[in-house]
Amino acid sequence: MKWRNAYIQGGLAGLLSHNWKGNRPSVIKPDQREALRLKLREPGNGLRGFTELLAWFNKQFNEEVNYSTMNKFVKRNYGASVRSPASHMKKDRRPSRLLKNFEQLCSELTTALRRAAPV
Repeated sequence: MKWRNAYIQGGLAGLLSHNWKGNRPSVIKPDQREALRLKLREPGNGLRGFTELLAWFNKQFNEEVNYSTMNKFVKRNYGASVRSPASHMKKDRRPSRLLKNFEQLCSELTTALRRAAPV
């Protein structure tokens, strides 16, 4: 045990003055991090999952990053996940006129039925 030998040879000061490095350097470099952050923040980026994000990243930077590495990196650093959109991204999100008319007709019909129903 390295820590035990360091303690025996130098005491508590020997333990505190170690030269061990904690983590290995990240596979994703700082400039790649920034590009990834911008891509994830882009509202209509068109990504439908981590697989597409990984394919974009590998193509953009000509690298081979593992799926699990990208998945953990994005979740850890950006607190986000790539989710597939609920519907097509170019679809008009406003309710159509027909839907508004239908909702209005339903509410009018409900009101009329409540008035006509015997209590």
